[in-house]
Amino acid sequence: MIELAKLSPVPLMLDEAITGEEDLDRTIETGCAKAVKFKLMKAGSLTHLEKLIEKASDAGLKVILGNGVATDIGCAHEAWAAARTGLTNHAGEMNGFLKTREHLLKSGLQADKGSLLVPPGPLSVRWELVERFAHDVMSWGEIKMPG
Repeated sequence: MIELAKLSPVPLMLDEAITGEEDLDRTIETGCAKAVKFKLMKAGSLTHLEKLIEKASDAGLKVILGNGVATDIGCAHEAWAAARTGLTNHAGEMNGFLKTREHLLKSGLQADKGSLLVPPGPLSVRWELVERFAHDVMSWGEIKMPG
C-alpha cells in the first residue's frame, strides 16, 4: 500500500485492513491511505469506534463509517457514532438494514434520498424476532440503550 500510494493518482482507502488502533497508527505513520473505513463490529464498542474516528480525523484522514451487512441495530449505533463525532457531511455505508427482510427494531430506520433517518427517542428491540433467529439465548441482566 505504501508503494501503491506513492504511484496512484487516486486517493486510496483502507477498509478491511483496519481492524483496530494499531492498524490505524500504521496507516497514519506510513501515509499509505488518504481515507479509512471503520465498522462498529470491528471496533468492539461505540466508545472505541468514536476514539478511532477522532484519531483518524485529527490525522487528516477522511473517515467512512458503516457496515453494509449490519442489521438495523448496528446501523443505528453507527449513525449515533457518526452524529456524535461530526461525521455527517459525507456518505457512509450504514445501509445493511435495507438488505434484510425483517428488522430487529420496532421503530425502524429509514433511508430518504440518501440520508439515514433514525427515529427519535430510545430504540426498542423486537426481542421475539431476535430469539427466533438466535442459536442460543443467554441473559446478563438489563440492557440500556443510549438515549
